[in-house]
Amino acid sequence: MYGYDPTDTTTFAAVHAVDDLPENALRVPIWRPLRATRIYVLDTALDPVPRGVSGDLWIGGDALVDGYVNRPGLTAEGVVADPFATTPGARMYRTGDRVRRRADGALDYRGRSDSQLKLRGFQIEPGEIEATLKTITGRAQVAVDPREITEDRVLVAWLVHPERPTDEHLADWRQAPRHHLSAYMIQRHLIPLDSLPLTPTRRCRPAPAPSPSPHP
Repeated sequence: MYGYDPTDTTTFAAVHAVDDLPENALRVPIWRPLRATRIYVLDTALDPVPRGVSGDLWIGGDALVDGYVNRPGLTAEGVVADPFATTPGARMYRTGDRVRRRADGALDYRGRSDSQLKLRGFQIEPGEIEATLKTITGRAQVAVDPREITEDRVLVAWLVHPERPTDEHLADWRQAPRHHLSAYMIQRHLIPLDSLPLTPTRRCRPAPAPSPSPHP
C-alpha cells in the first residue's frame, strides 16, 4: 500500500494499493481516504471542481491536527470550518498540494500551490536553501528547483554572481551548504548563469548534464 500523509494529519490520510498500478505508471496517485477522513478538491472559492480540473487538496476528519503551535495566523489561514461536513465544529485544512481527479476517482498530484516542494518524502522550502546559498556566495541571485535527471528527481540551484565565479569558488559553494542544511536539502547541481530567467514556468533555466554524482 502507498500512503499519502501530509504533515498536518496524525498518520496517513489516503492509501493506494501499489499492485493496482499499471506497469508504466510514473507516479502513484492519491486514492481512497481512510475511515473518518474526508478529501476535497476545491477552487479558490472553496467550491468543488469538476473531474479533470486541477484544484487545491483539502482534508477534513478526525485525523486533522488542531493547529500550528504558537502560530495563530498560520492556523487561521490553513485550518477553516468544513462547509461539507454534517458534524458541528468540523474543520478542514489546505494541504498546499494541487491535484486533479481522474475518471476512476483517483487524484493525480499536480504540484504545489505555494513554494514548498516534496522530495523523497521530505517537505522542503526552496527559499531556505536559496537564502543559505546567498549568504555563502555573497551577492548572488539564487533560484532552487527540482529537476528530473536520469530518472532521478534532484535539487538544482542556479546562481548569478556579479563577479564571475571560478571553478574553485563553485566547488567551495557546492560543499558549503552541508554545514548549514540537512542532507535532503543539499542541491545536487550548482549552475552559474549570466542572468536568471524569471518566467513563471522556470523551465527555461538550463538543465544540468547527467552525471554520476552521488547523493549528498
